[in-house]
Amino acid sequence: MRAEDLTAVVITSVADALGLERIRIHPESTLIGDLGAESIDLLDMWFRIHRDSGVEISGDDVAALLRGAIVDDEFGGEAVSEMGLAHLERVLPQFDSDSLTRPLHSDQVLELVTVGNRIDLVHRLAAQERGQGESVEVGAEL
Repeated sequence: MRAEDLTAVVITSVADALGLERIRIHPESTLIGDLGAESIDLLDMWFRIHRDSGVEISGDDVAALLRGAIVDDEFGGEAVSEMGLAHLERVLPQFDSDSLTRPLHSDQVLELVTVGNRIDLVHRLAAQERGQGESVEVGAEL
């Protein structure tokens, strides 16, 4: 599947899962805060992406994006550690830990994910499935 087609699948999956018009879906929009997604909606999006593109996504894929190889204790218990914040800045280009006015709690990390982050992850997973490794950098502009 071409990159632009894969991007369109992700945008359509977000719009359809949330009952929104595609025109309201922007790469910088956060799925939870800006678009109002709930956990069941996030799962619905993954199902739609898999159905329409063949790219299989799991909770482990999302955790690998958000936590990398950092173990739970090092990422942070209640509040995300400095190591965890630095990792989030690397994988979520829009995230700036210096702009935080209070500690970021571990259960708030998923709220940082944007449509663009989801597009990047799907492109990376598609490249891996094609045997091309991580040819699309997570957070890269598409």
